[in-house]
Amino acid sequence: MQVSVNKDGHKVFSKGLPFQAKKFGGFQNEKVINQATDLLKTTKTGVVIRYSDKGYTAMDVRKLMNLRKPDGGWARYSPPKLATVFGDSFLDCEIGRVGLTFDRESVGAHGRGSWVIDAQVKQIT
Repeated sequence: MQVSVNKDGHKVFSKGLPFQAKKFGGFQNEKVINQATDLLKTTKTGVVIRYSDKGYTAMDVRKLMNLRKPDGGWARYSPPKLATVFGDSFLDCEIGRVGLTFDRESVGAHGRGSWVIDAQVKQIT
């Protein structure tokens, strides 16, 4: 997900939030943990989005990494709804990174199969 603000054709602000989407399952299986770890290593931010029959939830990858206990178990945590994560945490700059954007030309073939939610705010004079 990314958002940018443009004024008179010039970018004033941009910020991005990479995400990994999953259908069903938990946040704590090995594949999800590996993907969350990759997001954290490469961008220092990100969320895992999970769809279930109860709706969409999302977990900040930093929070997810902190839920693992020293004994290998997991702390209990109820993930927030996706709308809260995108509408509050992302817009309030609690998650995401300023200046991080998805540029198709720079990622080349590595971006194949990727989805981008791109919100652009433009001043029209």
